[in-house]
Amino acid sequence: MSRKWITTGMALVVGLCATFGASAQVKPETIVKWRQSAMALQGKYFYAYLRPVAQGKMPYDANLVARNVGYLDALAKMPWTASSPARKT
Repeated sequence: MSRKWITTGMALVVGLCATFGASAQVKPETIVKWRQSAMALQGKYFYAYLRPVAQGKMPYDANLVARNVGYLDALAKMPWTASSPARKT
């Protein structure tokens, strides 16, 4: 094989790799929507049940409190995982 074909083939492979890498990037608008959705759910689980229970406006149920706190624990991590440097898409 001639050098011209090897060089052309290598350039093609590098170009394809760069193209696939760029297409795998998540758009910033999508990350913003993920954060907004996670934060909206945080508000739902806190303001709909935990806050009224803490204020004495709703009866206390240990199972419901534990469930909502578990949801909040998971949701508290979600808005930041999408833009984390450790996340490779």
